Amino acid sequence: MTVERAIVGFPSWRVDGALSGGAWETDYPLNNLFTDDIFAVARSDDATENSTQFDVTLTPSRRTRLMGFINHNATFNGRFRLTGWADDGKTIQLFQTTWALFWPEVYGVYDLPWEDAREWTGQYTDREITDTVWMRPVWLDAWYEIKVVTVEVSDVDNPAGYFQCGAFDIAEGHQFGINPSYGAGYGFRFRTNVVEAKGGGKSFELLPKPRLWEGEIQYAFRDEALVVFFEMLRQNDLVVPLIWFPEPGNPLHWLRNAFWGRQRDPGLFRRAVTDRDTVPLRLEEVL
Repeated sequence: MTVERAIVGFPSWRVDGALSGGAWETDYPLNNLFTDDIFAVARSDDATENSTQFDVTLTPSRRTRLMGFINHNATFNGRFRLTGWADDGKTIQLFQTTWALFWPEVYGVYDLPWEDAREWTGQYTDREITDTVWMRPVWLDAWYEIKVVTVEVSDVDNPAGYFQCGAFDIAEGHQFGINPSYGAGYGFRFRTNVVEAKGGGKSFELLPKPRLWEGEIQYAFRDEALVVFFEMLRQNDLVVPLIWFPEPGNPLHWLRNAFWGRQRDPGLFRRAVTDRDTVPLRLEEVL
């Protein structure tokens, strides 16, 4: 693990993007990737690589480094590759990532006994990923002025017979000048309904639970506080979702910590010292 500063997906370029390519079901079109309803999925006609690829074309070209697949159905062997282009004709290549797993390792070599099958893959099991909305974040090696991104998905043995995804976000990505201060909180907002009978027995209606993150950045540079975080609240309000990626240097916990969320009312910014502010930040995962 390397300590890297947290990242937030602001500004997002989804409103500047057009989706094309691949083969997608009429009732679950590719354009669903750019809606905020993560259960209105885009679903490919089949699981072949020709069907599951797509392009994101930005108008105009945008400085970009952060992307995310939200609520996908990729298997543990499913992989993706991203290629960035500087022109509409895709003749000037800016970058191409290696093929990467949708489900990276979440267990370290010393986290489990060797008899546990997860010790050898490092990945979750099917049972462990139910009842949660997952996001696979992607942080490129640098910022690029991108016109087109080609997204390739390889998951031909998916038992569903198709690839589907609830949303795809593409953003400039702002890496904090100073990490959030100690004392920040993270966890869940539980929505499960519990009914207790007179005799004491309980019944449960299990409902999805969004992840939460709350904290503050003490002594943030005032320019950063106003240009990024003040503008993020002003422009996005509590409505527009964004990628929250708190520990990019710790891939073992990417799936646990990163999510696609909306801002909650954080309260007021505070003047700390000369040219430094305390920035409050509250986020709740989109369901």
